[in-house]
Amino acid sequence: MPHRRIVVAVTAGMLALGLAGCGGGNAAPTTTATAQPTTSSAPAKPARPRDLDLSAVKACDLLSAQQQAAFGIDTPPKAGRSTTFDADDCFFTAGQDRISFFLVPITKQGIERFAPGRVNGEVRELTVSGYLAYEAWTPLAPGNQFCAVHVDVADGQVLRSHYAENGRKQPLGREELCKRAAQVAENALATLVKK
Repeated sequence: MPHRRIVVAVTAGMLALGLAGCGGGNAAPTTTATAQPTTSSAPAKPARPRDLDLSAVKACDLLSAQQQAAFGIDTPPKAGRSTTFDADDCFFTAGQDRISFFLVPITKQGIERFAPGRVNGEVRELTVSGYLAYEAWTPLAPGNQFCAVHVDVADGQVLRSHYAENGRKQPLGREELCKRAAQVAENALATLVKK
């Protein structure tokens, strides 16, 4: 079935370009995330495997050292604050591979905030480890692209995975960037499930 793209309106703060990434990771774990085309009518929200409360989660604890190494992370994670989502976040960099990603446990906005028509970019529906998710892709200059995946972990709570490249001579492209964003989210979910 061909993908149906939905170009959505620009909302403030979604680009989050201040977190410029640094180039493509080599050993990324496999993922169970699968893309499904979105439709113009809102589908019934699937049941979550279980609710995952993000209220006491520290973003930098979402990936173990082993998980970070699998993504090629070669510098210590950096804790920060997302003013866009009013939430703590954590920035991971693989400088040698010129990629970066960050994770944001969002506790003040539900998955509806990231649905088609609500964010800047082209939105596709995914399933990540059994959880409903929305992938948001905003076309930019080749080699400086990013993809964000938002996972519905509980009512009013979303895990955001934002995967970016910055100045790569060989750009990864949409499919690879979004696949990696989903893989990061999947690994973070695995950490949350163990808590």
